[in-house]
Amino acid sequence: MGAQEKSQGNSNSLQRVKVYRLNEDGKWDDQGTGHVSVDYLERSEELALYVFDQEDNETLLVHRICPDDIYRKQEGTRSVMCNEIYISVLSTVKHFTQ
Repeated sequence: MGAQEKSQGNSNSLQRVKVYRLNEDGKWDDQGTGHVSVDYLERSEELALYVFDQEDNETLLVHRICPDDIYRKQEGTRSVMCNEIYISVLSTVKHFTQ
């Protein structure tokens, strides 16, 4: 089962997030609000973050999780930053199944 199928079936149990991408001017562009899940990339054993739009279920983000990347939680908020991607958590998860 792929990440998009999981998102469609379990959207109530997924974390709601806001996705921003750093533009060429060094400013954060709003990419949209959606649901995030972690799943394997298609035909790969590598994990990735998938974010699907909360309105139309279109893919907002597919980001390969790399151990060499620096992921950090922003102080005092529920946010994650990695390279040029910023994800702000909007709701709390009661449970998450992969």
